[in-house]
Amino acid sequence: MGRYFFNLGGQLLSDEEGEEFPTPEAAVAEAHQVARELARNHPASDPHSTLRVTDERGEEIATIHLQDMLPP
Repeated sequence: MGRYFFNLGGQLLSDEEGEEFPTPEAAVAEAHQVARELARNHPASDPHSTLRVTDERGEEIATIHLQDMLPP
C-alpha cells in the first residue's frame, strides 16, 4: 500500500495527509471520482482547475482536468 495525495489546482488546495491505496491505478480511479464530484458540485469554480495525484515521493502520478469531467 502506498500513500497518495490529491492536490487541487497546484497550490490552491494541498492535500497534507493523503490516503492509502493498494496501487497507483486505484488512487487515480478515486481521483477521477473526486474530480467528477468537484466538477458537478462546484460548476462556478475555475473550469481549468486540475486535480493532481502525487505519490509519497512527490512524483506526479496523474493530472485530471476538471473540465474533462463535465458532461457534454
